[in-house]
Amino acid sequence: MTVTTFLEDLFLGGMLAAIANEPAARSLDASAAIRREGCESVVLETPNWIILFPRHRDTARFETELAVLTHVRGRLPVQTPDVVWTGDHTCCMAYPKITGTDFIPQHWHAATSVERQRLTGSLADLLSAWPDAFTTADIPQLGISSIGGPPYLGQLTATLANFPQQLARASRSS
Repeated sequence: MTVTTFLEDLFLGGMLAAIANEPAARSLDASAAIRREGCESVVLETPNWIILFPRHRDTARFETELAVLTHVRGRLPVQTPDVVWTGDHTCCMAYPKITGTDFIPQHWHAATSVERQRLTGSLADLLSAWPDAFTTADIPQLGISSIGGPPYLGQLTATLANFPQQLARASRSS
């Protein structure tokens, strides 16, 4: 990828204008598109597609994200985005939307302990599979840098009591 132009207008109009300029998006119906945002990116969501625009202005980070998504495909117990195209004019990536269940905090708080345990077990499966998806050599080769460290480790450790007992014991012994 050689695109280094990052989208300045991360609002719905700016994203729609950006994809209108992308050859790969010409057949994309964006008439019902909505804008969603996260810490690292803003996305344009259509009924079938996600077009992700990074908030950061770092081509290397974007390239790393693409490499990691390709690397983890099929290695985790969940679907992962399968990037179909990246922008020719603006730094963005597009992939078919992965449909599932939305996490709604009110539903979580109203759930039974069995329902909460099922979700927690599913998340625990994902967290425990994540380290196995990478070898020691993969980390520098893919350009992955650590964003964790003690604050994140402490936060995760404090929540281990909510995880299935067999996983909580395994993580304490490692």
